Amino acid sequence: MPFNGFTKRSEVNMMNAKFEMDYVKTRTAQVVRLPYSNSTLSACIILPLSKSQKDFKDALSLINLQPSFCKCETALSLPRFTISSSFNLEDLLQQFGVSNIFNNIDCAHTLNKQLRMQRIIQKTFIETNENGTEAEAVTAMLSSCSPEKVVCDRPFWFVLSGTRGVVFVSSVVE
Repeated sequence: MPFNGFTKRSEVNMMNAKFEMDYVKTRTAQVVRLPYSNSTLSACIILPLSKSQKDFKDALSLINLQPSFCKCETALSLPRFTISSSFNLEDLLQQFGVSNIFNNIDCAHTLNKQLRMQRIIQKTFIETNENGTEAEAVTAMLSSCSPEKVVCDRPFWFVLSGTRGVVFVSSVVE
């Protein structure tokens, strides 16, 4: 199936699922929430209604990050994708006043040596495929809404969140 990015069109393999899931259509996007099994984390897919870059950026808003979902029979088509990143956190931590760990730390009583943190790196890796995000089954209809079709064949947001808020945000644009 073609994926229509901002600068190019690509052929992608799509994953297709049709079941009762958390869904809402706001004034700017279709939003689907897919909870991870045995976890407090869930993935939200935010598919902007418009194809413009401005509307894409505007779709990452509070109304789409914390919408009132309904349980709906939904057909979701989502491309397989992998997101990876790496960030050096030394400067950020020092801006927040965490600087002692970059000096010599006396660990003579436990390790018989001095320690000094040289680098702190955060790496993220997210891969979606048919075995990736599993939705928990819910049989009760909590509110009524008609079956919806969500086809992520253009740029969309991927948001990973938990009980304490957003953990990771990325986009698939090409």
